[in-house]
Amino acid sequence: MVSSRTLAERTRCGGGGSSTPSRPGAPGNLTATAGDGQVDLGWTAGAGATSYTVSYHELNAPEAVHQQAGLTSTASLVTGLLDNVPYVFSVAAVNGGGSSAAPAQAATPLPAVSLESIAITPASPTIGWPVMQPFKAVGTYSDGSMPDITSSVQWFSDDTTIVMADGGNAESLAPGTAHISAHLDGVASNAATITSNGSVLTGTGERTTTTTQTTSATTVRVPMDVQSPLEDGTWATTQETITQQPAHGVATVAGLIVNYVPAPGYSGPDSIVVQETSVSGQIIVVGDVVLGSNVNTNTNTNTITISVE
Repeated sequence: MVSSRTLAERTRCGGGGSSTPSRPGAPGNLTATAGDGQVDLGWTAGAGATSYTVSYHELNAPEAVHQQAGLTSTASLVTGLLDNVPYVFSVAAVNGGGSSAAPAQAATPLPAVSLESIAITPASPTIGWPVMQPFKAVGTYSDGSMPDITSSVQWFSDDTTIVMADGGNAESLAPGTAHISAHLDGVASNAATITSNGSVLTGTGERTTTTTQTTSATTVRVPMDVQSPLEDGTWATTQETITQQPAHGVATVAGLIVNYVPAPGYSGPDSIVVQETSVSGQIIVVGDVVLGSNVNTNTNTNTITISVE
């Protein structure tokens, strides 16, 4: 016969079975990182949890709840979501005593940004040879952005015996026509037609020369043509820039005029280096312009004769 004391003790102990556990602590630090058609969830463990349940629904449809139950890790990737639709996510820690949920987090899946097209310019340049022709590539992305991707694309020529393409520049090697294109992430650009017209930019035609006398107190103004001769006898319009200043003065270019100001008290010859550049930005020839004696005896076709006395 069991005493009343023993029965009371057994009653206090739950009839001899194991006691019901306490509810787990709520998960902490719930994060929701949106992707393309998915949201990546992460959280910290809830004390005493044996599993986790993820619940989610569209923000505007709280009655349509979806769940992932029985999760044993503290992360979950929810897939199959609609892009540009906001969702609300919550995570509950679960054990035999019940469940405890973390504060909900909202996230909106977004489509991945992708390259849709590439446009290169100029579309149909005609150049002489050997000449470097710069190209520009602009990408159009699915988010509407249009960045300059000239340095990111791969450049191709369909005839490398006529034109080589690399790094946004096409170099003409022989007369003829080639097509230039740019490629990135499986997307190809329009094909630009580049024509090398077979006229070699020689820079050997005679430039207007002038013999001038001046003193150190006067600016010398020397008229120059700004054209470069082609092999076929025609001329390409160019502009002059000074790439090396004279040792005994200062030289500048203004339109068709080279201005030379000798240093105070200097007399004698001087020289500068002028670079000839076409209107499309192609460097054609680099030549020495000599500011020399009173009589021009220099056979360099870039010669301008000046005597500083």
